[in-house]
Amino acid sequence: MTTAVFTARLDTTPHQVVVNGKEQLQAHASINIATQESLPIVVRAWISSKGTGPAPRLQAKNKEDLVLISGNLQLGDKGTDEDGCLIMNLATICDATQDQFINDATIVGRLGNDPKASDSGKSVSNSIAVNRWLGKDNKLTDWFKIRGWGYNGEKLQEKFPKGSLVAVNGMIEARRTRQDKLYPELKIRNLTIHASGKGGSAPDPSKESSASGYDHDQFTGQSPVGDMPQSSSWS
Repeated sequence: MTTAVFTARLDTTPHQVVVNGKEQLQAHASINIATQESLPIVVRAWISSKGTGPAPRLQAKNKEDLVLISGNLQLGDKGTDEDGCLIMNLATICDATQDQFINDATIVGRLGNDPKASDSGKSVSNSIAVNRWLGKDNKLTDWFKIRGWGYNGEKLQEKFPKGSLVAVNGMIEARRTRQDKLYPELKIRNLTIHASGKGGSAPDPSKESSASGYDHDQFTGQSPVGDMPQSSSWS
């Protein structure tokens, strides 16, 4: 499970697309991140035959509009135009203002690797596998990168072994892979464990599924992660 609330700016006018055989409205947008480059996100809403849900509200928006959006997050499937890109399936959408800065996401899934400290030793990262289904028998796995500083970094390194079922809340930020491609990283605010894994003996949480996003060893890019950036939105 991955849910989020963001303020975002629409980069395109909403238009109709077909995704997995179902009609949706789609717009490309950007999440504004304090002191960093913006992170692209694809916003989608199911088109209801009854004209209900968030689709009519999305349809009424225009390019450059500021919006407050909430919904479920996933990563674009490999081999598609949205490969590795952040995608939100809308639950709600409304107008936003220049003064608003909302960036809050919660990810529930299993840790797929052993924790890794940054070169400076000031932060610790890992990746979370979140499964989703396209139909009854088609399981996909999204890999989300998470990073903790201070006490959260210590917890991630010492108390959360590979395979643990965890809930992580934080702020989405933009990072770059070794190939200089943007990907989302969750900066941890709160970290909760629901079931402890068994370290190296834990099974691969994405086994027998198609993984979306990036392999864990691609995450290390040029983005600075030595110090926790200061932000008025941080709590």
